[in-house]
Amino acid sequence: MMEQTFEALPGKRLYECNPELNTECDKRICKYNINAVDHLCHGTQKKEFALKIGEVAAVKNYTPPV
Repeated sequence: MMEQTFEALPGKRLYECNPELNTECDKRICKYNINAVDHLCHGTQKKEFALKIGEVAAVKNYTPPV
């Protein structure tokens, strides 16, 4: 199955992150984390943490409120 990607910088593609799978991220600036300090990030370099085509990440509490 194909993963969702986007161009972060010219010539640099990232995968759309699936926060449910991404165990390496603390989600402090995660777009999908309601309790994030800021909602800036939605990408990952790792294919194993990527959203598949047609998947949508859940917006919810991934961390306690700050």
